[in-house]
Amino acid sequence: MSELLGGSVAITTRTLPAAAMESQYNVRLAAEGGVPPYRWTLQDGWLPSGLALQQDGVLAGIPELPGEFHFTVQVADSSNPVQTASKLLRLAVPSHGPSILTSNPELPWAQVSHEYLIKLTAAGGLPPFTWKALSTMPEGLKLSANGLVSGTPVRGGDFVLDVRASDLRAESTHRQFRLHVSPAAVDRFGGVLALRSPRGGTGSWRVEKIGKRWVLITPEGNAFWMTMVWFLNGDGHKDERGGTYDARTTAKYGLETIKWVQANRRLKAWGFNAIGPYSYRMVLPNDEESDWGGTQPVKLPFVGMGPNPAITGRKEGVFKNLYARLDPDVRTLGDQGSANFPDVFDPAWVHNTWKLYNEDKDLAFQATSPYFIGAFSDDTDFISGFGSGTDFPTDPPDKSHAHLGYVALVTAPEQLLNLYSASPGQPYADPKVYTKLALRDFLRARYGTIGVLNAAWGSTYTTFDNDGGWPNGKGLLDENGRLEHRWLGTGNPELSASAHANPEMVSDLDEFLYQIARQFFSVERAAYKKAIPNALFFGPSSVGAWWSPARAPILRAAAEALDILSVSSDCSREQLDFVTGVTGDIPFVTGIGSMANPDSSQWRHGRAEEKATWAAKDQPSRGRRYRDNAESLFVYRSAVGTNPATGILWWAWTDSVPEERNWGLVSLMDNAYDGWEDGIAQGTDAWGFPTGGEEKNYGDFLGPVRQENFSIVERLADAH
Repeated sequence: MSELLGGSVAITTRTLPAAAMESQYNVRLAAEGGVPPYRWTLQDGWLPSGLALQQDGVLAGIPELPGEFHFTVQVADSSNPVQTASKLLRLAVPSHGPSILTSNPELPWAQVSHEYLIKLTAAGGLPPFTWKALSTMPEGLKLSANGLVSGTPVRGGDFVLDVRASDLRAESTHRQFRLHVSPAAVDRFGGVLALRSPRGGTGSWRVEKIGKRWVLITPEGNAFWMTMVWFLNGDGHKDERGGTYDARTTAKYGLETIKWVQANRRLKAWGFNAIGPYSYRMVLPNDEESDWGGTQPVKLPFVGMGPNPAITGRKEGVFKNLYARLDPDVRTLGDQGSANFPDVFDPAWVHNTWKLYNEDKDLAFQATSPYFIGAFSDDTDFISGFGSGTDFPTDPPDKSHAHLGYVALVTAPEQLLNLYSASPGQPYADPKVYTKLALRDFLRARYGTIGVLNAAWGSTYTTFDNDGGWPNGKGLLDENGRLEHRWLGTGNPELSASAHANPEMVSDLDEFLYQIARQFFSVERAAYKKAIPNALFFGPSSVGAWWSPARAPILRAAAEALDILSVSSDCSREQLDFVTGVTGDIPFVTGIGSMANPDSSQWRHGRAEEKATWAAKDQPSRGRRYRDNAESLFVYRSAVGTNPATGILWWAWTDSVPEERNWGLVSLMDNAYDGWEDGIAQGTDAWGFPTGGEEKNYGDFLGPVRQENFSIVERLADAH
């Protein structure tokens, strides 16, 4: 009880005295109630550059830039449980002379024939400010008196802009900025005008080979190499600083519309040309007024996500999960409790897939936009077995998926109860596991008699059917993976070479794996094309996982059904040769991600995935990894002499608080990882919005990324 005698903790500081530029500032924040001593932290917002909030509540330092700063502080007392209070404070830092606040000396890159618009920012002195160019502006661009750099560049090149800002007292400051203007003219979708399809535009997206290179073709008929970003979205999780990404961006931009317009502007400035699934609806290029009250003026092509037929319907008991009834007493099968793969030979699954696509109103609406490229069918996280195979190690190691042919062999031939329903234990209307029955029929057709099968496998089955019942019977349908069945080898469900399984059995299960994959892909493609016939079908979000491709039988089936294959790969020639050797001459894209936790807003979490090569030491290394991966894909030429890679897919927009990983192009403060915004010092970006306020100074990830993205477009233009 004594801990609560002081009442609730509260911050009593109401206002802060103004600070002076380049003069020492020292103010102690005050609190009352609770149990002293108190611990103070900056919860959200930006302190003036040069000032820091100490744990004892002292706000001290020497302000380096003028302006008006708004930030939220939090006080925590010493009670148990801890009591906290937060308060929004304002601190003015006036200046007697002007300062240019735009932090990055390299302006967002421009592109010939496309409108360009940024705003330089100044503060201090006696505003308003008048801007003037002291150097010759690139042809087509002008600097207005209010600081706007606008226009449509006429020719490419690298330029130095020397600009001056003067206040009403005629006091001035000047600074030089660098500007690259890409010479490659593109259409409104980002298609390269200089590399046009001989067939011209059809009004829809398609894939086509121009010369020896596979490319996407925009609705206007121009070549497009996709650089896509997944998950262009916010994050409402509270981080270690006590704030959230969403709250900070709301404070930074004010309106949601401005926030997401800026997200698209920044993507284009970094050379990205497409938006991926799991992105917020306000970034999508709505051509008519949407329910949020406006349209997205900065339009980018996008790829959607289908209704996930691999798992949607499982909870309702429409179809069964092959992993749901593996024998728990067979230790080699391990814990497959979270694994999922649908019983794709069940007519109910086929019917449900068609129903899902026919009723998917979101996908149908998206497909009305000319910016809609196509969609993935499923998230690979819900398709256990279509992830990484065993031909290459995963990164980090030991992430390979089970062999679905083996899973079909050892799973129970019936499932009576639905374990996933709202009330677990609801009976299935039809208990048969059709995929296991399809394996039986496949082997019976191949071998004719059980004796011939036994001779090939070294097995001892008495029948293709049941003899005693699963899991202890002697028939093929009674197989449960028991270790005394020597033809199964060690019983490793991945069926790697180290399992030492009978090679004839492995060959047969590989061929049946192809049958499973072909059924999966063909059913989904048919349903998809019936619903949205003019959109590209990408299939699962990734065929393979953890920087390693799926098994060859799955890739073989995917090549027959997908318009573009999204394959997991480390982008090495060895892996790409493996993929193209199986799939033949078809277009593909590859998804990548990378992190540098120690040099990011996730620095507290060390180097996540220590054994993974994609866990970089710093942001520049991370940027070089993106550059190297994209370059490997772009220049890769298969054995038949074509360039089949049509894009690279990046995960993701911002860092992840729940995963404690630095996935982002921007930090949790919404600062670009460009070596300028992502630091302690305050400033503004090239559109006048605040930057800085990080706990540390982070490095330049986006420099190599932007260089590579624009280089690809420029080389496509040169290829004509």
